[in-house]
Parts: sequence; structure tokens; C-alpha cells
Amino acid sequence: MILAFALCLAAPQEPSPDLIFEPPAELSEWERLLRRCENEEELAWVSSSVLIPFSRLDCPEERQSESVERILTWLLLEGEGGEDSALRHRLRGWVSPEGYQLCATVLLGNGAPEESDMRTALEIILDGPWSETRDFHQALALQQALPNTERSRLLRKWLEAEGRTAVLVAANALLSEGNEPLLLSLLQAWDKVWKPKDVSFLLEMIEVSSDGVDQSARMLLARKTQDVGLRNQLFFEAQSLEANRRDAITANLALQGPHSEIAARLAANLQSPDDKQRDYAERFLPGFLKPEELWKEYALRLDPNAHPLARAQRMVSLARMPIQEARTIATEWLLGGGWRSTAMARTVARELAKDSKVDSKLSQLFSIEELPIEVGFPLAIARAEFSQPAREWLRSMSWVGESARELQAIETLAKLSKVSDLPFLLDVARDWTLGSGMRAAAVSGIARHPLGREELQSWLNKSLNDFELLDALVRELALYGTAAERKQIRSFVQDFEKESSRPEATEDQIAESLSLRLSLWQSQEARPLLEEQGILELELADEILSAKNLFETGLPDVRRLAGEFPRIHFCARALGANLRRFGEKLSSSFHERIDGAAVAPILHALSALPSGSAWEVAYDLANRSSLEASVLTRSLASLCSQSYLKSSSAYRESLRKLLSAPQHLRAYPWDLSAGLRSADSIAWVLPADRLQRELAIAEIREAPSKKKLELSSRLLLGFTSPSRLLVAARILRKHPFRDSVDQRLAKTVALRLCYRALDWAPTDARPYLELGNTHLKHGERRQASFAFENALRLAPPDSDWFHEAQEGLQASTP
Repeated sequence: MILAFALCLAAPQEPSPDLIFEPPAELSEWERLLRRCENEEELAWVSSSVLIPFSRLDCPEERQSESVERILTWLLLEGEGGEDSALRHRLRGWVSPEGYQLCATVLLGNGAPEESDMRTALEIILDGPWSETRDFHQALALQQALPNTERSRLLRKWLEAEGRTAVLVAANALLSEGNEPLLLSLLQAWDKVWKPKDVSFLLEMIEVSSDGVDQSARMLLARKTQDVGLRNQLFFEAQSLEANRRDAITANLALQGPHSEIAARLAANLQSPDDKQRDYAERFLPGFLKPEELWKEYALRLDPNAHPLARAQRMVSLARMPIQEARTIATEWLLGGGWRSTAMARTVARELAKDSKVDSKLSQLFSIEELPIEVGFPLAIARAEFSQPAREWLRSMSWVGESARELQAIETLAKLSKVSDLPFLLDVARDWTLGSGMRAAAVSGIARHPLGREELQSWLNKSLNDFELLDALVRELALYGTAAERKQIRSFVQDFEKESSRPEATEDQIAESLSLRLSLWQSQEARPLLEEQGILELELADEILSAKNLFETGLPDVRRLAGEFPRIHFCARALGANLRRFGEKLSSSFHERIDGAAVAPILHALSALPSGSAWEVAYDLANRSSLEASVLTRSLASLCSQSYLKSSSAYRESLRKLLSAPQHLRAYPWDLSAGLRSADSIAWVLPADRLQRELAIAEIREAPSKKKLELSSRLLLGFTSPSRLLVAARILRKHPFRDSVDQRLAKTVALRLCYRALDWAPTDARPYLELGNTHLKHGERRQASFAFENALRLAPPDSDWFHEAQEGLQASTP
């Protein structure tokens, strides 16, 4: 590896050395490499080798500091292009306070050289640990000498990380500056931390700001305040604004619920001669009254003698109410001629369809011969599961073509699979005048019934000229049939394949044969049967052995492989689903059967099989000699994914094998991603560094107590992704340390890991969750409560993290 690195240094056409290499074990060898560097870029890269995680090189702290300074200087003065991001990534977590100060100087242009890269300086500060860069974020975000583009990124991270404290500090500075783009960002962050005592400040902002900030501040107040007088004031002032701004503020005011004065003002416009004012009142009045009060308000204004069309708009509001009397009136309006108002009637019908009470009126409604299909259809579709009249109406529709609506009707009846609809579905499937799609949809419903499947099985013996129908027969019979019935389908497909393999077979016959086979495998994937594992293993082995020997010198994207090997793709997916469903592994005979097969088909099959189910296959493949570098990378990565659930020792060994050629990991990111089954890995800047830490996590899991603590502490050096830090913290929290000294040390290290994760992800709820759980384990309720409160602030509403934070907060509250 050192030789490869040295060769890279010597190549004049490639001034950058290999970006990922195994550093020498001896300090003298590293210093020799430093002396051989021909330019500052090479010097920076060789220097970075002492920053590689879990490096073999035992480097004194002062030499590490010199290396960090050398790398930082090169990046700020000369770093450019794509590769400096990799070097910058390796620098994360090593920069000193003086280094961040230098970056700030570069950003502000205070005596910095002209060549200084402001973009790099900004990225280094944004990438830095929060505890060390927080003050720089604040100072630079409020620095008027900086362009808004840079300031907005710093401001956004500062506000999200610090919450309310940062919002209040930024508000004073930005308001006096009058910077509209940054004030808008501030208001967006304020939404999450607003408190009633903020009203006066926001009113001041409204008073002195431009239209954009004024509108956003008004909407924030409207959305948050529960003060009756202020809500009334905001509503009154909104009436003088243009319609779209008025409507936005009114909609936000409605989020806080009923308000009698606003409701009274809107109710007064319900009978306004101005259509726009009347429409405005109709749309927003429901937001300011309780349903019972709204119903009373409408009841006062109902004119039973008015023409149904004149009452149409009001009926939409009544149909939306959770008041049965109101919904009954809307139903009676629909039956009494309201159905002629097609657009409004369609909306009313959709609202009424949400309530089972309408079922008793459907027979009467569907008996209206002139009922527009636009009105009846949404009701029939929504209530078909519960209403016989709804299904009868769907069946009675005239099948004159294959419109989307008619197809949806058949698909709905097929999905419900009611016995009473079976004769109708059979009629549709038998009707050769109907489109293939409609008949195929009917087959789906028929196949769900044993009697229906008997009928469909008999069709297989007929010469069907409609291939789409034949494909549906195979797919649906295999999907819903018993093991014996599926065996018959398999036999039919095999016979079809024999016919298409004859020399005189046409291209269409060959394509149809493939389609039937893929449909069968897709059904087997959707509904696995235990007794089919052996059959699928044999089929997959045969497909792998008969596949063309493609891509020996480099594998394409997984999606292209699926196109090149469709039979392997779908067969492997069917087998993979079977193994997952029943928790089985591949038999040894499968492994023996495919021995010596081409690499590409095996690798593509492995990508569909569950982790741990085909370890022997992956192991043999990864140990083949003479594999091209990209193919070897994908094979080793595939072994990692297959080893993960097999055993911890196998997983550690597979990671070591993958790391044995680190230069390939960055050269072939698509192969690494495909083998690991990780889309995220494509974006890894330094994949070897990431995998070194993954190996460390694997070793931490199995290490004895004291070794766990030592390895976990080493994750605190440089940059380790927050997710890996939290995994290590969780391992320490859950491990039963027996020694009291180890217990105290485990708590200390676990807390440090959590805080380090917060350093890298100050706007993420997960570090706070683990921090809270660690404090809670040790009885520190106050600290746990603080952590869970922050997790609650940062977690997406109604997410698993949000609920975990709620539970933690409850558990930590005395």
C-alpha cells in the first residue's frame, strides 16, 4: 500500500496522491514520505494520514497539531475543486480554536490573502463541532460585512441548534439592521419556540418592517396567539389587505379555534350581496365556531323554499359538519334535486361518503335515472364495501369502453371480492368485447374465490388470444391459489416455455413466455409458501448457471443488472421473500450447485437475498482470485451485508477484508453501495474512514468491559458520524458492567459520546434522546428532563422520536 502511495507521489500527471491509504506503522517512515512530497497538496495529504481513525501510526500530539495546521493552511490558501472536500472531511474534529478564528478572518477578508477560499472557510466552520464553533456561527451570522448567502446558512444552523435563546438575540440585531431575507429566516425558526410574551416584539417588527416581513410576522402571531383582543385586531387589520394576504392571515387565525367576535363579523357576510365577501365568509366561518354553534348559525339562514341550486354552497358546509342533523339536511338536499348542481353535488357526495349514515339513502339516490355519474360514482366507490345498493349501481354502469372510471369500478368490486359480485365479474371476464384491462381486473376478484379459481383454471386449457388476460390468469391464480393450484400454474408456465423455446417460435412468443414466468415469480414473492423454497432454489441456481457471462471487467448499476438478468432478478426476489417470511437460509446444495458460475449473476442474486441467508455463497465469491477491482469491491461489500446477521466475528472479518484495499472504496462508490445495499454510501466522502469506525463499533459490541470503554473513547477523536457515536453510547448504557469503577467510567464515556454526537448534529433529536436515556438510567431526572425537552423541540411532530421524547419526559418528571 505504501508502494502504491509512493508511486502516486511520483506520477507528475497526477499531483494528488492516493487519497485513502494505510499509513505506515513507523513515525520515521511517515516523516520520510513527508520529505518526498513535491508540492503543498501532496504534503497536506500525507499529513492527513495521522488523522485516519484508528490509525496504526503512533504520532505525538504536537506532530498531529502541525499536520492539522498544514492541511488547514493549504485548504484556505490553495484548496479548490472536488478533492478538497475529502481532505476537509478528514480534518473535521481536529481544527483548533485558532484554526476556526483563521477561517473567520478569511470570511471577513480582514487582511487575508486574495487567494483565500471563502467557500472552504465557511464549510470548515459549518462542519466543525458545535461546542467549538457556536460563537463563530453567532458572530458571523450577525456580521453585516458578510453576504446574505453565507450569513443565512450560519444563521439557520445557529437558530435551530440554540432555539429560543438564539432567536431572541438574533431578533434584536436583525430588526435594527432591517435585513428582510434574514428576518424571514428568523421568523421561520421563531415558529418552533414562540411564547406569549413575544407579542410585543413581533408587533414592533410589524410596525417597522417591509411588506414581506410584516406579512410573515402577522401570520406567526395569528397562528400562535390565543389572546382574544389580539386575534380580533389581526382579523380587523387583515380586512384592508389584498385578498390573498387577508385569506392567509384568516386561515392562520382559525388554527386557534373559535372566536365569537370574528365569527359574528363573518356571519354577517353570509347574506352579503357581494359574491366575494359571501364566499370569504362561507370558507372561514367554520374555523371560528364550534360545530354546534355553526349549525345554529346556518339553521337560522336556511330557506326551505329556496331552489336547490340556490342552496348548493351552503350544503357543502353542512355536509362537512360532524352534526348529524346538518348532514341529514345535506343528504335530503341531494335527493331533492341538489344532484342537478353537478359540481357542488359532487363535493357534497364526497363529504357524505365518509359517514355510514348515508348508506340508508343510497338505494333511493341510485334509483334516480338521470343521476350524473360524477355525483354517484364517488359515493358508490366509497360505500361499496358496506352497501349493496352501491355495488349494484357500480355493476349497472354501462360498459361501453375502458374509461378510467369504469376500470376503477371493476377494480373496486374485485378488491372487495363479495360473493354476490362473483357472477358479474365472471361476465366481465368472459366478455370478449370489453378491453383487456377491464377483463384482467375482473380476474383479480374472481381468483380470490375457490369456485372462481376452478373456472379460471379451465380457461388455461383454452387457446386464449388475449395475452393480457392470460398473464392476469397466471398472476392472480398463483397469488391466491393453494400450493396444489400454484403447482398447476407452474406446470402451465413450463409448458408455455417449452413451446416458446422451439426454433420456429416468434419473438412475441418468447417475450410472452418471459412475461408469464416473471408474473409467476412476482406472485410467489407477494405470497410466499414454505414448501416452495426448494423449488425456487433450484430455479434460481438454474438461472444463474444459464446466464450469460457478462460484466467480468466491471459491473454496472443494479438497475441495469436487473434489466440484463430479469429472470434472476425476479426469481431471487421471490426466493428472498420466502427466506424472510419463514426465517430460513439457503441450503448447502444451492451453494454447491452454483459453484463456478459467472460473478455478475451471483452478485445480482445476492442483492435480493436477506442478510445472512447466503453467507457461504458470498464468502466463496469474495475469495475468488483474479477479480477485477470494481467487481472485487462489490463482492467484498456483498460479503459484509451477508455477514452482518450471521455472526459478529464474520462481520468483523468481512469489514477487514473490505478495508484491505481502501483505495478501491473511493474509486468504485457504486459497487460499494450495491454490495452494502446502502444508497447513503455513495455520498461517503472517505468510505474507508467510515468503515474503519464501523469496524470499531463491531469490535465494541464483542469486546470485554474495559476494552469496550477504551475503543468507545477513541471514537471521540476526529469525526465519527452521530449515528455511530450513539450506537456506541447505547452499547455502554445497556452493557452490565460489574465493576463499580467501570460503571462510573461507562457513564462518563456514554455522556461524552452523546455530547459529541450533539456537536456534529445539534439540530437532531436523536442525540438528545440518548442523552436523556443515559441520564435517566443513572437517576438524574433533571438532566434527563432537559434532554427530552430538547428532543421534543427538534423531533418531527408525530414521529417515533417525538413519541419517545414524550415518554422520556414523562418518565423523568417526578
